[in-house]
Parts: sequence; C-alpha cells; structure tokens
Amino acid sequence: MRATFPAGDCYMLQLNSLPPASPNITQPDRWAPYIQRPFFSKPRGWTGVRGCLLAPADLNTLQRFCLKLVNDSLVPHLERRVFSLHSTISQNRRVRGCHTHTHTHARARTHTHTARHMVGVCLRD
Repeated sequence: MRATFPAGDCYMLQLNSLPPASPNITQPDRWAPYIQRPFFSKPRGWTGVRGCLLAPADLNTLQRFCLKLVNDSLVPHLERRVFSLHSTISQNRRVRGCHTHTHTHARARTHTHTARHMVGVCLRD
C-alpha cells in the first residue's frame, strides 16, 4: 500500500482489540442511531452491542484518525474545491458580463437599423 500511496497517507488502524471471549457489553451501541436494519446476519456469540470488541485504546485511535483525516485531508480538499469553484464563477461572471453587454449593444444596433429600415420603407410607400 505504501508503494501506491505516499507514506504519510497510509495508516494501520488496530481495531477490535478485545478477545471475543471477553467483549465489552457495557458500552453503548455507537452505531445504533445510524443503522436502519442489520446488514448482515448476527455473528455467533452476538452480544447485541455493535463494537463490543473495541477497547478504549481502539476508540481513541479511531477518534485521532478521524480528526487527522478531516483536518489534514478533507478540509484542505474542500477549501481547494471552493476556491476553484469561486474562481470559475468569478471568471464566468466577468466573461458573461462583457459578452452580455456587447451582445446587448449589438442587438440594440440591429434593432435600430431594422427600425430605420422599416421607417424608410413606410415613408416610401
């Protein structure tokens, strides 16, 4: 994986550190509010608590990983996208503003020319 991605972007997260024989069933089910229905059948030895094999150190590791992911990757990416979008919109407004003005001015000249032509035709008849 480190051959494909930069070394600073690869992480190994150790999860489910508790042995299956001694799950932590006293902790709350952290995923219950987000899961509408079970995606998989219940595994053997199901205690009814998702994440029951997560040790406190696992939860700290997950929290640090999520903070690092958001602060070092997600926020800078979104900032670049917003800057790019802002630049594109600003450029389009400048181009469209000049183009619209020129187009409107040309249209006004055409209408004036057509009106003069029509007046000339009417005067001749």
